[in-house]
Amino acid sequence: MSLVNLTNINILNNPSSFLSPFTFEITFEVLENLQEGYLFLHVKFNSEEFTLFALDLEFKVIYVGSAEKSDFDQELESVLVGPVPLGDNQFILTTEPPNPENIPKEDILGVTVVFLSCLYKSKEFVRVGYYSNTEYEDPALNENPPSKIDYSILKRLILADKPRLTRFSIPWDEAEKPFEISETNDEMDEDQEDLVEEEEDLDEETGDEEEIELVESDEEEEEEEFEENGDQGTSSMKLDDDDGSDDVTMVVEA
Repeated sequence: MSLVNLTNINILNNPSSFLSPFTFEITFEVLENLQEGYLFLHVKFNSEEFTLFALDLEFKVIYVGSAEKSDFDQELESVLVGPVPLGDNQFILTTEPPNPENIPKEDILGVTVVFLSCLYKSKEFVRVGYYSNTEYEDPALNENPPSKIDYSILKRLILADKPRLTRFSIPWDEAEKPFEISETNDEMDEDQEDLVEEEEDLDEETGDEEEIELVESDEEEEEEEFEENGDQGTSSMKLDDDDGSDDVTMVVEA
């Protein structure tokens, strides 16, 4: 079960010019108290090389520069929020626009994807994707675009009413189970000797040329079942509007 749910996202400057920042108003619900994650900032002061800060959640905004290669993806912003209280929380996330120099010229115009990724202790637990269309403000230029792109007259329109939400299963704050040894070394040695004796008896009874039929293990059967049913680790849905009234508002500046 997820301990944090995104309940609403508003894109405050949509539509906008291509070179304008992205501005998201993000509302999320915390169902249980979270253990604090940690961020190390490396500094040199009085022989110390790091400073420790306690934070909970990380939010990233990624702009997909090309559908062909992920090398052109741009991380527009990454912020840390917390500690976060129980209940509804809200903050404003503002990012820089994508750098057109890092986008292939043939992919500047047209439809691409921008997505918001949410992480807890460096593990992504939810992602919200939006289609974004870039074109000239003048319809005549869209029909006959100039040979050199003029970024100052491009506009960006995000299909905010059709988000794609994907959830990922993460361990959250579950304690890791310690590794336990159930047998002593003497018991393990005895078991190893028994296995060797059984192998020798098998060779004597069957001979070297006899074929032994392999039986599929339960693990293989589970893999076949998984492939038939599809990946159950994630689910996709639309965001629901948040009707909560007691909101906690936070403004995060990168």
